[in-house]
Amino acid sequence: MATAGITPIRDQNVLEDETLNLQALPEPILIEIFNHSNLADIKSLSFVCRRFKILSDKENLWQMIAAKHGFFDKIDGYNWKKSYFLHLQQRVNKLMDKMLCYREYALVELAKAIPSRENIEKVNVLVNQGICSIRIGIDCTDIAKAQLEFTKAFPSEENFEKVRKLIEGIILDWQRAYAQIEFTKAFPSRENIKRTNKFIDEIKTDNSLKARAQIELFKIVPSSENLKKAEKIIDQITLAELKDHAQFLFIIALFTTDIKDNIEKEISFLDQFKFIKAFFITDKNENNIEKGIKLLDQLTNPFKKALAQITLFEVIFSDENVEKAYQLIDQITDRYYSDSARLQLLKALIRFSKIDKARELIDKIYDREFKAQAQIELVRAIPSKENIEKAKKIIEEFDEGFYISQEPFNKAQCLIELIKIVPSGEAFEKAIKLIDIIDERLQRDNIHRALHNLIKAYLQ
Repeated sequence: MATAGITPIRDQNVLEDETLNLQALPEPILIEIFNHSNLADIKSLSFVCRRFKILSDKENLWQMIAAKHGFFDKIDGYNWKKSYFLHLQQRVNKLMDKMLCYREYALVELAKAIPSRENIEKVNVLVNQGICSIRIGIDCTDIAKAQLEFTKAFPSEENFEKVRKLIEGIILDWQRAYAQIEFTKAFPSRENIKRTNKFIDEIKTDNSLKARAQIELFKIVPSSENLKKAEKIIDQITLAELKDHAQFLFIIALFTTDIKDNIEKEISFLDQFKFIKAFFITDKNENNIEKGIKLLDQLTNPFKKALAQITLFEVIFSDENVEKAYQLIDQITDRYYSDSARLQLLKALIRFSKIDKARELIDKIYDREFKAQAQIELVRAIPSKENIEKAKKIIEEFDEGFYISQEPFNKAQCLIELIKIVPSGEAFEKAIKLIDIIDERLQRDNIHRALHNLIKAYLQ
């Protein structure tokens, strides 16, 4: 019986308010949950409590993870966790030996997943070479993007300065502005916003590229000033098709962004190392949506019109909006684009847990590549054995596709997406075989992109 004024101690295994106390679960179930998590999530879970820290280092957990990736031999003198990471490093190094480009991105992914002194030093050497190359007029766009990815994982003033220098060394004005926009998205400091404005103003090559950059800035800093600036630049585009595309991007921004005029002032109080993402998640501005709907009706391209309607459905969920999306997709005469639009609608339906409607939509997709991507989205939502097997079957039947599905590259890309959700040593070997038969003379860039994506999938 509890004494007055003293709260009785409860059994930690009792579930209060019928909510799930994860720490109260038996060890075998927790091990299974850890086994189905990616490397970053396992690391995060290890910081939750002492019990999770112990579980995250368990031998049987890392033996299961290793087997899932096709590693069945423990390296002499090492436990299963260390053996797994050594096997992973060896596999990635072998893949990187095949790469002539995109290597910098692969190095960054490796350093993020396995932050050893050796891996971080490799990235630093690469970046320092890039900074030196600026002096002799060599473009460093890819190295700048890679350094930004590295900085997201390891934020420091030194890394911020490296990103700034590399972006300044990008030769094309619009590429320089776009790289700065990505930097500002990740770290929206007052200084970065100022630099973004400067680089956008320096774009002289193409007003459509300038408009796209300004729309992206409006999404980061949704002020009336940036809104008006985007409208003004769009009006200056002379080519109808490019203007229509810019208008489409502007509509998407209007649907998904809320104007907040004091945003730059508030950003100045944010620490550059601690960007509060939730700060931007606000109620949608009704005036923006109304304006976007009017502009949507003016779009001439049926594919873009359908995509804009799907975005509206994502913002304002209603049977009317989804029905209108279906109708607009049916008006698209090109089967490739209609399938692409159906894939986007399927993603929106899954987001709202309309799984049965999503399944019905998959049956209406003709192209095998889009059908595979759609089934993979279903696997992402519900990773059941039935859904996984169906995705594998569709990928295997790529040769029945109507458009670009015959290419080994596209088949490999779909398989890699499946590996991200359900890692498998067998699927990895299949992906490698597909990459090996890509025609190097015609698709060298695709080979390296596929290798990079495969490395990224395994290092998640």
